[in-house]
Amino acid sequence: AEPAFLSDSAGVPRRRTQDRPRGPGSGLRAWVVVLLSVAGCGSTGPTEEALPLLDDSPPPPQGDGALAFDGAAHYATVGTAGFPFGLAAHTITLWVKPRRAAGDETLVALRKDYQSGVQLGLQDGVPTAWRVYARRPYVSASDPLAVEVWHHVAYVYDGAEHHLYVDGVERGTGTLEPNNRTSTGGWLGSLDGERWFFQGEMDRVRVWSEARTPEQIADDVAGGDPSSEALVLELSFDE
Repeated sequence: AEPAFLSDSAGVPRRRTQDRPRGPGSGLRAWVVVLLSVAGCGSTGPTEEALPLLDDSPPPPQGDGALAFDGAAHYATVGTAGFPFGLAAHTITLWVKPRRAAGDETLVALRKDYQSGVQLGLQDGVPTAWRVYARRPYVSASDPLAVEVWHHVAYVYDGAEHHLYVDGVERGTGTLEPNNRTSTGGWLGSLDGERWFFQGEMDRVRVWSEARTPEQIADDVAGGDPSSEALVLELSFDE
């Protein structure tokens, strides 16, 4: 596992750690050292920081850590040479617990500068995936996520259609052509460290270079083994 590198908008790094009881449902306020487990490549970024875990409800299945964002300055970056080509099949999944239901927020953005990529986030609480260039929506769900509750969100592009799942149930499809370049960087909690900040927590962020099936999405929700040659990024935040 490689350390995650996080920054706030002032660029000031800090580290603080504290033991946290393991296991779901501990309901304790704690600090967690953020670690990125990257399949095939290390992570990159300027600073290492520990963020407070404000968890007062049970975490996702098998979870014993999560990454918290303040909605104003916190974000994380990660890079891997394995990010999929924009027109090729790919999947992004994660667990998320939002703390507000208004405004535009970024969960995961995979992009090459602002020329190409996909931004998965929330628009007034509604899960939505956009093209990075021109920011046109690929697909969106029909309803906002309940705040202060863990949800599983999955975005799938199968080479022809975009699919959006919430808690294992398909909630939207779209056919807009994707941007056509390979993403070279990934962002969590913000598009670029300057805007569309996410407030809440996320866990088990995964990227595959394949279109996961509805059965595989359901298995991911249930805490199944994600092992696959197509898994190019896994961030579990459990260490």
